[in-house]
Amino acid sequence: MRIGKFAQFWFPVIAYSAIIFGISAIPGDGIEPGFPGLDKIFHVAEYMPYGFLVCRALKEYFNVDKEGAILFWTTLFVLCYGVSDEIHQYFVPLREADVWDVVADTFGGFLGGLVYLNLNKKGNIGC
Repeated sequence: MRIGKFAQFWFPVIAYSAIIFGISAIPGDGIEPGFPGLDKIFHVAEYMPYGFLVCRALKEYFNVDKEGAILFWTTLFVLCYGVSDEIHQYFVPLREADVWDVVADTFGGFLGGLVYLNLNKKGNIGC
């Protein structure tokens, strides 16, 4: 039962982590976005589902009801993955590491966690 529960809640996190890693492994082409800051919006959008999945996994796998603690650990988890993603990008041709990308990643993960907790509180998510 425990392995099934692990797979149910953590496999989506692992799969989405792999997707982010794969996207980050694509060499850059040096093209700037259409307007300043557009890439940060993409980072927030990329990490919102990640934060949602991490929050879901932490809350449901560990069966914790303290929303503040779950949101804190979700944000910390996403921050750590965002840092590792930027370190990875540092070594990818024509890509760079940017602390502001980590900030955008973390903010997106935080928002995704908030969305999950709000939907869960209203009973709109069944696990």
